[in-house]
Amino acid sequence: MKKKVALLVSVIIVFGLVILSYKELKQFVQISSLKKKEPKAIVVKNLNVNQFLKTNKNNVPIYESLDGKLIVMATLTKGQEINSKDFYDHNWYEIRVGNNYGFISKKDVVLLTKPSQHLKDDLNRNSILKYYITTNNTPVYGHYTGPLVQIASLPKDERYPMSVYNKKWLTMDIAGKIGYVKRTSVKLDDGIPVLTYHHLLEKSENKLFRHSAGTITPESFNKQMSYLYQQHFTSITTGDLANYLNGKMILPRKTVLITFDDGIQSVYRYAYPVLKKYHLKATEFIITARISKISKPWNPNKESFLSYQEMNQMKDIFEYQSHTNNLHNINHNQSDVVTKPYNVVKADIALSQKILNADSFAYPFGQYNHRTIKILKELGFKSAFTTTEGYAKTGDNPFLIPRIIVTPAISLSLFKYLVN
Repeated sequence: MKKKVALLVSVIIVFGLVILSYKELKQFVQISSLKKKEPKAIVVKNLNVNQFLKTNKNNVPIYESLDGKLIVMATLTKGQEINSKDFYDHNWYEIRVGNNYGFISKKDVVLLTKPSQHLKDDLNRNSILKYYITTNNTPVYGHYTGPLVQIASLPKDERYPMSVYNKKWLTMDIAGKIGYVKRTSVKLDDGIPVLTYHHLLEKSENKLFRHSAGTITPESFNKQMSYLYQQHFTSITTGDLANYLNGKMILPRKTVLITFDDGIQSVYRYAYPVLKKYHLKATEFIITARISKISKPWNPNKESFLSYQEMNQMKDIFEYQSHTNNLHNINHNQSDVVTKPYNVVKADIALSQKILNADSFAYPFGQYNHRTIKILKELGFKSAFTTTEGYAKTGDNPFLIPRIIVTPAISLSLFKYLVN
């Protein structure tokens, strides 16, 4: 009898593991399909040029400022005629790469009074672009026929806006010149993962939110953020992402936007110390009417909200954006944002915007309509986030940005796959 019971228990355990494996496999397949979705192309317009320059040494770096650091976007070979939009300051020129601007040291170039016709011809064009990621240190050539002449080099694991030239070659703007890049040295960009969190509770104290898809343990969150840190991910802001979608910013391959919705107090207690430890930035979408002036005692059995005191202490890590003032409510499965009168919705969002100085918005319960988007545009918002699952890709509507909600069901292995 004991053997039969033991056998039955073993069968049940194996059956349970098979079900769990199947569920996780489905999640892997779903994430894979989201990555494969083609990004849209964007049209880049030419910009005015003020100075013509020439590099006076080899391996001249062009830098981008990201997350308070100077990152090398590209290096130029000696003798390259390039152009600059303007002086940045007395030490730097602004140099265009793709649709973005970087900085080049004045020590590395000399001014030209008469640029060649070739450089002028390079400037007279518009490009239709998609982002590509360099898979190795990638040469950029001045032309693709005859002997290949290298004019620049792109570092590994960076995103660049490029145009399709033919089956073998892509083109890009490199300091006002047409640069040719082999298709085999890059891959099409999968987009930026925008992670969404809500609430964090220890297993021992979680009595009321055990079945909530929006509640994970601090231990799981720490493992996820530790992985991002160890793999040298760059955490960005909502403004950085909006610029990327419009083709105005070059970002490393390992880039992530970390967001939290609702402004729950557990973010201060559990998420903030972890993010600070790993030097990661994040965005909190705040329901401003629920924020108190003074911090409340911690109570895991209540969904308490942040105070302005706590928000102020976290401002070295968090940016605060709008999740409405007092319209984060749902009746008959419809959000107040889509059912309340136009003037009521606009006044509420405007108040939240004013309190937070916000320029980004997260739709409550992921619900919106054309009127909601119209209000956000009228108020001067630059981006808005949905709960639609997906990656933020070039050419996406900045007012319909998809996200990936991190639930307790997402294992560390699945997390690694979805951010890579």
